[in-house]
Amino acid sequence: MRSARWLIAAIRLSPVARRQSMLSAACGLAVLTALAVVGCGGPAPAGSAGAAGNNGNPGNAGAVGNAGTVADASRPATGRAAASADDEDDEQKIPPRGPIVVQAQKDARGVVLTDAAGFTLYTFSADGPLAPRCTGQCAARWRPATGGGGKPQAGTGVSAADIGSVRRDDGSFQVTYRTAPLYYFAGDAKAGDRNGADRDEFGGRFRCVPPADTDKS
Repeated sequence: MRSARWLIAAIRLSPVARRQSMLSAACGLAVLTALAVVGCGGPAPAGSAGAAGNNGNPGNAGAVGNAGTVADASRPATGRAAASADDEDDEQKIPPRGPIVVQAQKDARGVVLTDAAGFTLYTFSADGPLAPRCTGQCAARWRPATGGGGKPQAGTGVSAADIGSVRRDDGSFQVTYRTAPLYYFAGDAKAGDRNGADRDEFGGRFRCVPPADTDKS
């Protein structure tokens, strides 16, 4: 081997040169030995543990470090996730989270039924008595007045005898007025809006509901 030739040449040199040559030969032998061990599939030197870890071996210290990304799941939602949560909160305001209070609301346009927050309530001409037929896409645009639980209540200008509820196919209970199921319109952005009045959609007409004392029909 080349390293053996270095040793023979080092013996023939002066003491100082011989010492330097022997050190060089020893270093050469150490490098060759390390390369031979790695090439034969032996254990990698301690300094290469990081590289071995990158290959996904069980001893990968880097993989343990990645556990920090799991802890990130406990951080508050940001960006699109936070926006989705905000949208969900807005949608829950209509219908309200508590029992719906049905009341008579008067303005320059006349008197109609609203909830306690002033959002207009509508009936659907395709419904039957205690028989809501607005489902699927219809119910997404015209939200059934289901509230957040509890018995619906009669507010100002409304008789308690006229307020009831009916169970829908999804198990929720929809508020009724004189047996007619009540709805919110998705196009009403704020209290007092009546953007859904007299709309012909989904096989019927949606109307604002006048209370009994103003109903001329």
